[in-house]
Order: sequence, then C-alpha cells, then structure tokens
Amino acid sequence: MTLVDGSETISYIQSCQNMLPFRDRIDCLTADILKPWVDEVYVTDAVMLSSVLGDWHTTARKQILHNANTLLKKDGMLLISETLVDENQENALRSGIISLYVLTLTNGGNNYTQTAWRDELRQSGFEIENVHFFANLGKRDLIVARKINELSLI
Repeated sequence: MTLVDGSETISYIQSCQNMLPFRDRIDCLTADILKPWVDEVYVTDAVMLSSVLGDWHTTARKQILHNANTLLKKDGMLLISETLVDENQENALRSGIISLYVLTLTNGGNNYTQTAWRDELRQSGFEIENVHFFANLGKRDLIVARKINELSLI
C-alpha cells in the first residue's frame, strides 16, 4: 500500500509506522495532490480518495482526479468515500446541513449527487460501477469507479 499525502501527514505516519502490524507493506510518498504528477511515481491497481474531493473547488478536483488516473493501471479501480447528496430529496435536511457545513469549512468545496459525480468522473476518464450508500449508518458513501480512458498531461 502506498500512502500519498503532504509532508506533515507523511512524517506523522512514518513516526507511527513501527507500531503497525502491517508496517512492511506500507510505502509513504510525499506529494501535493493539487499539482500535476509529471513523473509516474507508481502504477497501481486501486486508488482511494477518502473525504478529499468534496473539499475542493472544480479545478482542484479535476487535478486530483487526473493524478489518480495517472497512477492507475488500465481498468484500475477508483474508490471515492464521500457523503452524497440525496437526489430524491428524501432527506433534504441532512443534505442541506452537510452542504452548509462543507461550504463554510472549505474553499469552494461542495457535496454532490451521484449523477453529478458520474458526469465529473466521466470527464476524468472513469466510469462508475457501483455506489454503496451508508448514510443510514452515519457513514460516508462509497463510489466504486473504473478507469476507462488515459488522460493527457494537464
């Protein structure tokens, strides 16, 4: 497993790594997710973005998804853990509170519906295969997508 994050987070993880039973299977990579990764650092089967994309404005989200596409092998899997807004407005209060929370704490972040994610992921070379909804358990939802296209450098 390769963990990619900023220098502060990677330093913290490395300081705790010896306590983890699976420490020999963790590689740490310091990188800025908002900048293009020109060099192919790794080519991997899966990338997970957990509570990352909804915090950023459109340009940053596109760069993060482009970086994920660059890392993935052909047909690689992208896992996105985010809170999805209910398209049917069955739980409009929950969706409204979450969206307000994200808008006040981020610089251009937002919460999106499954349809909005489908459209954005297609533009970034991915196709949604499945969506798992966990709101009734108080957890973030999970989008499972597959890489369908290589993207050129941004």
